[in-house]
Amino acid sequence: MTTWHLTWELDLTDGDHAALAPLLAGAFASSDLGGRSWHSERPEARIIGRDDTGRPVAHLAFLRRFVRVGDPDASARVRSVLVADCGLVCVDPAMRGTGLGRALLQETARVLAEVEVPFGFLTTGDELARYYATGGWQLTPTQRTLTIEHDESLQDWSEASMYLPLRGETFPEGVIVRDGYEV
Repeated sequence: MTTWHLTWELDLTDGDHAALAPLLAGAFASSDLGGRSWHSERPEARIIGRDDTGRPVAHLAFLRRFVRVGDPDASARVRSVLVADCGLVCVDPAMRGTGLGRALLQETARVLAEVEVPFGFLTTGDELARYYATGGWQLTPTQRTLTIEHDESLQDWSEASMYLPLRGETFPEGVIVRDGYEV
């Protein structure tokens, strides 16, 4: 049985980071995390699913922030939107197909509603959009997100940008500008 834990970043111990690092490295084999339990922006908090032995088997990190949405060339038509910017979403590769990923999305919706944000937000590959949709995530009206990569370069993301409506609101239309690193 999986138990879920909301853990704030400063409450994580060195042992917690050491236990999370192999889970993340196995799930994100194409990224060099350097043995850390984060990639670019350090998250504010994490949702961690642990098995009966206490080993992390599922993970999602988030950071509450404002993103700008609208026409970046016309500042009068840009709106700031509070989101829980989510990333590092993974399930232990050996446990995929067991329903654990869907349980992670359910727990995410519950936790994000508790931290009082109107939207969850994430960027992902187009091939994963259907997975997130099973948890209530929707494609943003405009499929373009500008962000800063961990190497300081600007990224113009045109694959899936998704939001989770937590208050029944629809995400605004326009280019999304994440003025910071991806979680």
